[in-house]
Amino acid sequence: MEWATPSGPRRLRVHNRLVDLQGRRPSWYSVARIPLTLWTWFESRWRKLLARPYPYLAWDAVRYLDRIVTPGMHVLEVGGGNSTLWLLERGAHVHTIEPSAEWIAELRQAAFDRLGREAANRWTVVQATGNAAVEAIRQASGGPWDLVLVDPQGQTIPRIEALLAARPQLRPGGWLMLDNSDHPLQAGALEALGIPTKVVTGYGAMCLVVTQTAFWRP
Repeated sequence: MEWATPSGPRRLRVHNRLVDLQGRRPSWYSVARIPLTLWTWFESRWRKLLARPYPYLAWDAVRYLDRIVTPGMHVLEVGGGNSTLWLLERGAHVHTIEPSAEWIAELRQAAFDRLGREAANRWTVVQATGNAAVEAIRQASGGPWDLVLVDPQGQTIPRIEALLAARPQLRPGGWLMLDNSDHPLQAGALEALGIPTKVVTGYGAMCLVVTQTAFWRP
């Protein structure tokens, strides 16, 4: 598998629209869901949490996750949001590392109001950013993890370091997942974790650009 690095900013801008940053084309599945992409994008302009939450991932990644996540799973989520509610809806126990205290408060209220006390009690969260977030991952209780989902806002938490900190706590047969794995800043994931088990590329919820998500099953 070739993990190419784009040659410069101009190429990045082109790839952001029609292909991912490694030149992969969006899946037909995600292209067929462009109407839903547009709907969720417009909805996200006036509220952060969608009426029907979807993870901020390529549609193929959401579909793949839907096959993986089962009630009772223990999930470590690096970067919370609509994905937090989506995971709780499916019966997972979710431990989130999130940089924003304001966002945490909004998610906590939404979990309780929408899903009830039982679901809200399946969610634990730690506010941390940067290297402190990586240390919080190492010290997180609730594992071993069946799934580790790394998708913080921007680079508020170093993604590869987060994956490597969580890996020793992964249950045998568990999954590591990295969103925006096509970005040059994530190029070290291949060296650190090896060839991904699965890579998907396409449009996604709230996302009008082509993005990539990688899954590892060490």
